[in-house]
Amino acid sequence: MIELREAKLWHCGAISHRLRREHRTLLNDMKLNFHAEAREVFESSPACRKALYIDGKLAAIGGVTGTAMSREGEIWVAVTEEVLKHPVTVARLFKRELEKVMETRHRLVTLVFRDDRRGMMLAYFLGFRASESRTINGREAAVMELMRWA
Repeated sequence: MIELREAKLWHCGAISHRLRREHRTLLNDMKLNFHAEAREVFESSPACRKALYIDGKLAAIGGVTGTAMSREGEIWVAVTEEVLKHPVTVARLFKRELEKVMETRHRLVTLVFRDDRRGMMLAYFLGFRASESRTINGREAAVMELMRWA
């Protein structure tokens, strides 16, 4: 069974130990403290943060930065290997949740590392388009953008 719940701060620590292999390798190579980064982005997303559970186990967390009244925001998500066992179901769920967010937002952005093939595929499936490139700690990242035209 797949269900969404309100994300809690403790989910940041729990997910940091269970990140999917590609994501964990990338972050380790860059010497980033994912737990600290996740806590920071979690705190900046008070209006929209969710936890995805699969068969009663935490499988992903994510959210959108800014307040409920913000017209723009940055979307973030961290997933475990468990999500990869249900790619279509989870991608469709993410798409439905994103459509709800876009009812009040006009623009969302996210960073996806170019060598994160699955992350790039998900971003494109959700409707994001690459708008520019950035180099972060020696890694090429795409700035992905989703716009809603009024």
